[in-house]
Amino acid sequence: MRLGLVLLVVTLSSSCSSSNDEPPKERGITRVAVDHGYPMDGVLRINHVQVKGTHNSYHLESPGNVEPTWKYSHAPLDEQLEREGVRGLELDTRWVEKTARFEVFHLPYVDEGTTCRAFVDCLATIKRWSDAHPAHVPLFLHIEPKDLPEDAEAEDYFTRFEKEVLSVFPRERIVTPDDVFRDGAFPTLGEVRGTVLFYIDNADDWRRLYTHGGVSLEGRLMFVESLPADPFAGVAILNDPATDRAKIDECAHAGMIVRTTADGAGVSDGENAASRTAALASPAHILSSDFPTTFEIPNAAPARCNPMTAPPGCTPEALER
Repeated sequence: MRLGLVLLVVTLSSSCSSSNDEPPKERGITRVAVDHGYPMDGVLRINHVQVKGTHNSYHLESPGNVEPTWKYSHAPLDEQLEREGVRGLELDTRWVEKTARFEVFHLPYVDEGTTCRAFVDCLATIKRWSDAHPAHVPLFLHIEPKDLPEDAEAEDYFTRFEKEVLSVFPRERIVTPDDVFRDGAFPTLGEVRGTVLFYIDNADDWRRLYTHGGVSLEGRLMFVESLPADPFAGVAILNDPATDRAKIDECAHAGMIVRTTADGAGVSDGENAASRTAALASPAHILSSDFPTTFEIPNAAPARCNPMTAPPGCTPEALER
């Protein structure tokens, strides 16, 4: 698997950069498969699924809004998971000095409507639903940071961010880069049902700082936007399922997770037919939409087998019932 080769480079480079006096670090945690009654759980992996996601999953349209692309409102996060079959959620985050916490909203003043303002409250809503449904496929949590720490303050910023995450989700409930880098592949569903996977939507300085200068994600909780040639390859964000199709295929074939959109440039659910068709025909793993009640993935229960990466014998019922 090509992903395995990319991840092997990361492991070797991290080992070579360590001091000879340092003991080797364990990468990831030891996971034990739990029997939830799914016979293919030892075969099917996270990157064998295709699920529905939502864009700006917290968003509520503000009163008096005249911007067409902001004309949508989402149900609370747990309702999206429970009633709309969503398994991928997106949160925009900002560190707010006044409240000394990370908060979730789109734009200050002009588009602040949100179903959960505090980042930890958003996560707690997701975890409550997850606790009640321990056999769900891993949830993909797309994080788009709206602020950027200075280089000298980056580690403190990342520590605060990950501390908030870990205040809600214990380490064993998070699929991290180390879990993948250790084995060169995403874990099986039997090992990670009831977990979440975080990835960062930022390919600029945020990513450079979080990847230890573009070297690796060792010790981090979250994946970052990447492509197969990156030494930290794991999750790709390719938002146009038509024009990005060749890259989507390449990333999926390399064993990566891919997120794309099903809405295209349309601003209402009546203008997305071509983009939806392209998304559904692609091997992207997360198909994101502003309109989850009108966008459905055929034969999903709520996930379906990825059209490129799933092995023979996979059925939607083998993923999640």
